[in-house]
Amino acid sequence: MINIETGQIKFDDGFSLAPETTESDVTCPLGSDWTDREGNRWRWMSFQDSHSWGDFEMAVNAFFKNQKIWTVELAVVDPRFGKSWSEHSEEKEIQRKRFHDQILSDIFGGRYRVFDWGSVWSEYDPNGGSSSFGIHYGGSDPSNPGLGSNK
Repeated sequence: MINIETGQIKFDDGFSLAPETTESDVTCPLGSDWTDREGNRWRWMSFQDSHSWGDFEMAVNAFFKNQKIWTVELAVVDPRFGKSWSEHSEEKEIQRKRFHDQILSDIFGGRYRVFDWGSVWSEYDPNGGSSSFGIHYGGSDPSNPGLGSNK
């Protein structure tokens, strides 16, 4: 769950990510690095195994900027939203987005989702064909190269 006071995301298996997480705190064999025009070093990590969160499994990606966590991206893994690209449809992804919105509503209620530790978002990306939600820890300016928007 997401701790509303601290911004820590904690999964049932004990895996967690928080505003103070750095690259060296986690192990992930799948990822890529790049440097932006300002010279910032970015690292994307995709945790291959899904993590249990209550009644559902979550796919987890994390983005680090200069070794400090910037954004965590989550998506519910559930057969009703399709198990492969052959089962993919825009309608299923929109349903997944609504499911994500309900999760966030259950955690945060109708409260504005900007906190001292970051902001919480949910989006459907029609260009990428996917829905996700997550936390942007990277300060008050959520614009980040290639990481989507905080809608």
